[in-house]
Amino acid sequence: MQVRTWNNDLEPERAYDISAAALQTVVVKSLDHRTGNVVVGTASSEIYELDQESGEVELLIRGHSHGEVTAVSSHPTKPLYGSVGDDSTLRLWDLAKRKPWKTKGLEAPGRSIHFSPDGKLVACGHNNGSWSVHRLDSMDEVIATRDRKKDIHTIKFSPNGRYLAVGSEDCMIDLYDCVSDFDWMGTLQGHSLPVSTKTPHFGTFCRYFDPSTLAEVDTCARTASCQYKITSINGDG
Repeated sequence: MQVRTWNNDLEPERAYDISAAALQTVVVKSLDHRTGNVVVGTASSEIYELDQESGEVELLIRGHSHGEVTAVSSHPTKPLYGSVGDDSTLRLWDLAKRKPWKTKGLEAPGRSIHFSPDGKLVACGHNNGSWSVHRLDSMDEVIATRDRKKDIHTIKFSPNGRYLAVGSEDCMIDLYDCVSDFDWMGTLQGHSLPVSTKTPHFGTFCRYFDPSTLAEVDTCARTASCQYKITSINGDG
């Protein structure tokens, strides 16, 4: 994608290539020309500054481009947080600088996100039943797979980093072994409605599961006190 400038005689002066800095096809929505610089606004919520003397292109602002931001998660040790949404991107944000840090395109719109306890991985659930895990340092994809057909509303690492639980619109929770290249361990069943949230200790609202046996070990009434109890359960998982 190029932005071109002309002089008052309608003669072309310079072309600026902004495709290298863009994550997707750029649709320019607005331009502003000031002495020495051109500011470009795009349909994907990006603002670029073009230096007319050097030809350099600098990205000033980048954000989610359309639809909703459907999930956010904070990093366990660093001043970072991640977000996913309808624009099919995973975005990491620097809280100290209040700026975007890294961005990665996803295969489908995002619905859930969670960092591993050591902060080295970030997992994302998508709206088509698939999910993916990415390395924080490089944003490289570790795994991308699909075992369900509907939205992955919640995705969580266990506190020790051993397991990854994936809850879906299909009323299922799939469990994966992070140590064994995210091998599928089995499915936790019992919910009659979509799984929409889950605590780090694998208690989903009012159901408790043992990740080592995949068995349901307890249930309780759906109340505010119940949710408090779930967040305070301790165990190996």
